[in-house]
Amino acid sequence: PYDCKGSVRCCPKRYRYINLKFGHPFYPNNPTFPPDLRVEALDKLWFIIILYMEMFYMINALLLSAGIEFYVYLIQLAFFILQIISFWMLFKKANVAGWKSIIPIYSDWKMFDIVWKTKYFWLSIGLSVIYGILMYLTHNVFVTGFLMILLTVIRLVVLFLTCMLEYFFCRHLAHSYGKGDGFTFGLFFLYPIFILILGLGNSRFVGKR
Repeated sequence: PYDCKGSVRCCPKRYRYINLKFGHPFYPNNPTFPPDLRVEALDKLWFIIILYMEMFYMINALLLSAGIEFYVYLIQLAFFILQIISFWMLFKKANVAGWKSIIPIYSDWKMFDIVWKTKYFWLSIGLSVIYGILMYLTHNVFVTGFLMILLTVIRLVVLFLTCMLEYFFCRHLAHSYGKGDGFTFGLFFLYPIFILILGLGNSRFVGKR
C-alpha cells in the first residue's frame, strides 16, 4: 500500500496503513518509515488533522457510551471531597487536629472519643464482625431447619443492636454540636447529607452530651 504513487488524498486508506504499520507518521527518524511517505506526510497539514479527528471521535464515542457512569463518578468524587472537608471541620470545631479525620478507623475512634465514649466504638466493630460472620454462614454454608432459624434470629438481633448503637451515636453527635433530636433523626436516616450540614454549617462544639 505504501508503494502507491498517488497522493494520500486520492488514497484514503493509506494514512491508516501508515499509522498502524509504521507507528506515528510524524517521527521522521523512524528507520522503518519509507522516505517518500515520510516527506509526503510532513508536507500534508490536513493529514495531521485527519488523524487527530479520528482520535477525537473515538474518545467522544467512549464518553457518550459511558456518559451516565462518568457523571455519576464525578458526583461521587465531589461528594467524597465534601465529606472529607466536613469531617475536617468537625474535628477543628472540637479543637482536634483536622488531619486526624482523614485516617481510616482512627478517625471513627476519635469521633466516638469526642462526642461519646470509645468503648462503644469497639462495640460497634464487634457487632459488625459478628453480623458479617452470620451473613456468611446463612448464605454460603448449607444449614437447614432449626439452625437456620436460630442464625437468622441472631442476625436480626445483632442488626437491631447495631441500629440502636448508630442511633445513639447520632444523638450524641448532634447534641455535642448544639443540635436537637430532629437533627438526630436526620443524621440517622440521611447521614451523608446531615453530616455535611453539621460540618460545613455554623454549628459549634458544646462538649459531650
